[in-house]
Amino acid sequence: MVISGGFSMFAHAYEYVCAIADYQNISKAAQALCITQPALTKYINRLEKDLSIRLFDRTANPVVLTEAGVRFVQKARQIRLLEAELMADLNQFTHSSHGTIRLGMGPEFCSTTLPYLITAMKQQYPNLKLKLTEGNNKQLFSFLEKGEIDFAILSSQQIPDNLQSKIIQVEPIVLAVPTSYPLCQGMDLTANSPLTPYYISPAQVKGSDFIVCNPDVGMGQTAHALFDRYHLSPHIVMEIQRNEAALRLASTGIGMVFVPVRTVLRIQLIAPMAYFSISNPLHCRNRYLCYQKDNPLSEPANCFIFLISQLFSEENALLSPVCQLLTQPSVS
Repeated sequence: MVISGGFSMFAHAYEYVCAIADYQNISKAAQALCITQPALTKYINRLEKDLSIRLFDRTANPVVLTEAGVRFVQKARQIRLLEAELMADLNQFTHSSHGTIRLGMGPEFCSTTLPYLITAMKQQYPNLKLKLTEGNNKQLFSFLEKGEIDFAILSSQQIPDNLQSKIIQVEPIVLAVPTSYPLCQGMDLTANSPLTPYYISPAQVKGSDFIVCNPDVGMGQTAHALFDRYHLSPHIVMEIQRNEAALRLASTGIGMVFVPVRTVLRIQLIAPMAYFSISNPLHCRNRYLCYQKDNPLSEPANCFIFLISQLFSEENALLSPVCQLLTQPSVS
């Protein structure tokens, strides 16, 4: 016997087969299941074909189970009972998770992420409370080490050995350059965008004017790591705290800036920008959920780790954009 549909074929099988067995009539079962009779008949036909066995004798009136159908229904009812018990246990676990999670994150990330986090917590763990502390990377590491917060969400080039870390997001980084810059002159920017940056040689931006974030900030660490890796020797015209502000200032024409693609996609700029990468493949930075390595995790803490992992894998607004690195087209 070959079950070609795999697990997906059983998504409704237990409920549908048991309903027909209970009502001994496909039309009445379909009405109770809120589906059409042809749809239910088609589903049962497909199920029996995949199982290579008949579950019902539909020549009889009322419809009766075959010997195999009786066994299927017995096991199906046991499985449905176990599923109901599992969901009841999980629901009780969810609603009995009391406690306070002390979370630290950067101000910019807080503004874009916290609304989704709070909404998800209210839905899944209504009795779990959140206490938020804002700070830069240096401050958040200090808060963790002193036990002043339970978790920190941050991006860093290096995680201290005494902390456990879990990657929750991978962010593509682009180089945003004012289109008024000589680098962009004579360049065909038709296909250029934050999601389709052009690859350029690091030598093309060596010694250029840059706006950067403070090294204590995650994006500041990322920019300085790229400066060092490619020996760029930048002329830093301004150093500030937030990459949103750095990008807006860059769009005035005073310098170029390394910036996460998600930042470019969500804010409005003063003037057009071109987007490049001096890395091939495109450089990405990791965003981590960090917590103390040696401290045993409480039930609320485990709930929070599960929630964060689920949130960043399922919430469209938090998913990392997909970028395609293009080769700079030649000018005819």
